[in-house]
Amino acid sequence: TRDRELQPVMDSAGRIAGFFTWDRSRPMAQVVGWFASFFAAIAVVLFGIAALSLWQLKRSRRGKRKPPVRPMRTSLQGCLTTPRHWNYWTSLLPSAPTVIARSSR
Repeated sequence: TRDRELQPVMDSAGRIAGFFTWDRSRPMAQVVGWFASFFAAIAVVLFGIAALSLWQLKRSRRGKRKPPVRPMRTSLQGCLTTPRHWNYWTSLLPSAPTVIARSSR
């Protein structure tokens, strides 16, 4: 009788003729049960996101073990910046006197 509501039925003389019984409605317990399942679903999603991020961190660490890739040189980089070609390029610029040449050496 703990999980059921009980109401006595009286006859016209005031005697108990029987009992009405029904399941309790418990609206608060229903709401708490709904919230529990909702938060359990959120916990599963957060656990999945955490597992995915840890997996990607593990993959990124594995990729860092490789030696670093040297950047590619452009085709003009060597001929413009090496000292042996400096005199040639500064001779093409008559308005750029030796101030540029002195500052770069």
